[in-house]
Amino acid sequence: MSKGDRFGSPTKRVSGVPTGNWRDGLFNCFEYGVCHPALCLAWWPYTIACAFGQLLRRLNLNICGCPATPTSWNPFRFWWMWVALSLTFLSLGGFCEGLYIGKGDIPPPFVLTISGIGYLLWYSMFATMFVLLIRLRNYVRQKYKIQDGKDICGGHCCGDCLAIWYCTPCVLAHMMRHTANYKAHKASCCSETGLPEYVEVVY
Repeated sequence: MSKGDRFGSPTKRVSGVPTGNWRDGLFNCFEYGVCHPALCLAWWPYTIACAFGQLLRRLNLNICGCPATPTSWNPFRFWWMWVALSLTFLSLGGFCEGLYIGKGDIPPPFVLTISGIGYLLWYSMFATMFVLLIRLRNYVRQKYKIQDGKDICGGHCCGDCLAIWYCTPCVLAHMMRHTANYKAHKASCCSETGLPEYVEVVY
C-alpha cells in the first residue's frame, strides 16, 4: 500500500451504460424511491440546474453540451453558481422591496433593478437549459445508439421538445438514470457527477 492510500477504500469501478435501448421508461421516476438524490435534484426547481450540470459532467461535456476540453469550465460548478447568483439577487431584491412596501413607500429604481437582474438570470437559466436539454437528449440517443421509437417520445426532435416542455424533470431524471447504474452505485447530491467519487464514469 502506497503512502496516501486509505485503508479499506474501494477501487474504482466502471458504471456500464446500456446501448440500443433506454435503461428504463421516461416516467419511471420513482424507480429508486421518492427520496432518491437524482430524483430530488431533478424535480426541485432550485436544484434542477445542478442536476443538469451533473449530467453534463458525467458525459464529459462542457457547459453548452459540447465535448469538453482540458480548458473547459466545470459544468456542475457553472450551473450551480448560476442558480446561486439568481437566488442571491432575487432574495436581496425581495428583501429590499419588502422594507419599502412595508412602510408604504415605492421602492427606488435601484431596488427594482436588483430584482430585475434576479428575474432575468432565473428565467434565462431555464430558457438556456431547455434548449441545451434538446441537444443533450439527441446526444445521448446518438452516443448510446438509441433508435427512433424506443420510448414514448418517438425518438424525434419534436417528441423530445414536447417532453422537455411539459415535463423537464422527467426527461432530465430519465437521462440521469440511463447514464448511471444506481443499483450498483449510490447517488450523491453534492458530487460533480452525481455519483460517488470512486466511480469511474464511462464517457
